[in-house]
Amino acid sequence: MCGNCSGEPTLITHYSQDPFYRYTNIEGRGKCPFVRDGLLYIDDPYIAFGWVCGLYSEELKATWNNGFDGVAFAEQWLKDSEVVKSRLKKYRQLWKMLVLALGYSMMPKKLAFQVKVQFGITLSPDQAQGVYDAYWKMFAQVKKASDLKGREFKKTGGSILTPFGFLSWPKAQHAAFNQYIQSQVSSIMVLIMKEVLARATYAEYVTVIHDACIYQIPSKKVDEFRGVLTSVNDWLNNYLQWTVKVETGFAVGRTWAELK
Repeated sequence: MCGNCSGEPTLITHYSQDPFYRYTNIEGRGKCPFVRDGLLYIDDPYIAFGWVCGLYSEELKATWNNGFDGVAFAEQWLKDSEVVKSRLKKYRQLWKMLVLALGYSMMPKKLAFQVKVQFGITLSPDQAQGVYDAYWKMFAQVKKASDLKGREFKKTGGSILTPFGFLSWPKAQHAAFNQYIQSQVSSIMVLIMKEVLARATYAEYVTVIHDACIYQIPSKKVDEFRGVLTSVNDWLNNYLQWTVKVETGFAVGRTWAELK
């Protein structure tokens, strides 16, 4: 039994109030993609970044213009987004790596190295800087929130304190915001696990994988446990009172492969 939570996008949206980040990660779900002010509004931050990052952006725009066998890109996305993702798979893998790396505070020099190692693509220093700048321009409010936490890091001599009472020491000023977020995701996971195990005494904690809590429960308790996770999610959001609600998912399987 697996329960996962949308910790990172929820926290980043809450602290930054970035409208485009909110749309691509939360509010755009199930909505028709559109282009406005040079940005592709779509509920996929990787494809959204592909539109502006300068790496295979023209290929994406050509796909947007040409559609899918007479079906417009936006229409196909609503009908079956996997068809679009499949067409863009090679490019989307790169865009995904870039979004995750930059979100985890990677700087241009290391970004160029990772792109070379993972994709065999050589980026000049100017190209790497351009990708870096495009990301932070796209998520401008996230950049402001990151800079603010970086200034706090500098002011305190290298530490940051989370609302959950944990003090951490990021390795660098530019990494302060990401560590601030990650620390709170861990705190949320602990709150969820403790409350779930208190309410479902028949459940056994197994492990945590990234943002997923793994539990072992009797097969006859699946529906009941699903209800427990829903009630815990409601309890969590009432407790946190954030501007964006934490969402949790649910998967059932008898093996690791089935859970995945």
